[in-house]
Amino acid sequence: MLIVEDGVQLDGILEVTFISSGEANYPRNLIVAGANSRATIVQHHVGNDTSYLSNIVTTIEAGDHAEIGFYRLQSEGMSAH
Repeated sequence: MLIVEDGVQLDGILEVTFISSGEANYPRNLIVAGANSRATIVQHHVGNDTSYLSNIVTTIEAGDHAEIGFYRLQSEGMSAH
């Protein structure tokens, strides 16, 4: 869980990286942005060439006037499911 408190303005980029290596993974992410907050979040998925399953859920709850930039980068292997 990532919480950005009311009124907090994150100037940089927050990157969260998930590394998969041959098994199934089922992460659930919750991002809570308080009122009048601002953040840019990059979710980066990396994997090797083994067979694996990534089933990721991200929920974003934004308060009044919150500004959330959310980006997902996928650099997963060719055998990923």
